[in-house]
Amino acid sequence: MEKLCYFKHSHTKSHRKADQQIFSMCDFLTSVLNFIYAHPAKVVNSMGLIFDIIGAWFVVWEVVNQFRGNKVGLNWDDTGQETYEFTQWENRKFTIMLLGLGCLTIGFILQIVSNFI
Repeated sequence: MEKLCYFKHSHTKSHRKADQQIFSMCDFLTSVLNFIYAHPAKVVNSMGLIFDIIGAWFVVWEVVNQFRGNKVGLNWDDTGQETYEFTQWENRKFTIMLLGLGCLTIGFILQIVSNFI
């Protein structure tokens, strides 16, 4: 793979230091892209693992997180109804759980796909 960045060399000391930093960043990006190009299955499998870890943390947070407050409020006829805060908390908890399950699913699919690359 060719170099990603081409720059005209500067003549001042401060510009040369900035050029060196840019060149070192470009060299790093080139080496990362070379690794991805040389080992696509490993990269896809690793991305799957990262998605699985993120998804597992979302699901664990959903299971461990407990509501703190009044779940049921009383109406004028003494029937209990869920409070607005509890309903909002349940909706947020459900959304985080779906996000976690989605990340887990994507992660497992990526791991399966990496076996066929």
